[in-house]
Amino acid sequence: MADEINQSVVEDDLRKFKANPVTLAFKGEESELEPHFLLEYATSSLNQLRFALFSALVIYTLFGILDVALIPDFKNKFWSIRYLIVTPVLLGLLIFSFFAYFKRIMQVVSAILVIVSAFGLLGMMWLAPIDLTNFYFPGIILILVMNYGFLKERFIWASSAGIIVVSSYITLSFSVFNTPFLLNVVNSFFLVFVNIIGMFI
Repeated sequence: MADEINQSVVEDDLRKFKANPVTLAFKGEESELEPHFLLEYATSSLNQLRFALFSALVIYTLFGILDVALIPDFKNKFWSIRYLIVTPVLLGLLIFSFFAYFKRIMQVVSAILVIVSAFGLLGMMWLAPIDLTNFYFPGIILILVMNYGFLKERFIWASSAGIIVVSSYITLSFSVFNTPFLLNVVNSFFLVFVNIIGMFI
C-alpha cells in the first residue's frame, strides 16, 4: 500500500514538470533546473560517448579493408576520406572528451560525430563506380542507428543530425550518385522511415 502511495506521489510530481515539446527542455518555473540536468546528464553519459567515439574510430578504420576488397582501384581516394579526414576528426573528438570543457558541448560533439561519419560515407558513395555505390548504403543506416540508440543524444540534437544525414543522402542520390533512379527511391524511403522511427525511440 505504501509503495502504491509513493508511486502515486512520484507520478503527480512528474506531471507538474513542463517540457518544451520540441527540445524536451524544462520550461516555465522549472527552466532553472535545465542547466543542472544538462550537467548531470553529461556526467552520466560521458563514458558512453567516449566508448561510442572509440567504437566509431575502430569501425571506420577497419572498414578500410572493404575498400581494398570491393574497389581496389579507388582505395587511395577512399582512404584519403577515411584516414585523412574522418578518423582524425573522430580521434580529435575522443581526445577532447578528456578536457573539462567537453561536458558543456558534448551534445554538439555527438551530432558532429554522426554528421562527419555520414558525410565521409556519402563522399565515398559519390566516388564509387555505379555498380558498387550501393554497397556503402548500409553504413548510413548503421550511423542512424548509432545516432538514436548509442550516443545518448537529446532529442533535438539527434533529430537534427538525423535529418541532416537523410536529407543530404536524398539530395546527393538524385543529383550526383551513379545509382539507378528506382534504387534511390527505395533507399530514400527506407532512410526516411528509419529516421522517423529513431526519433520516437
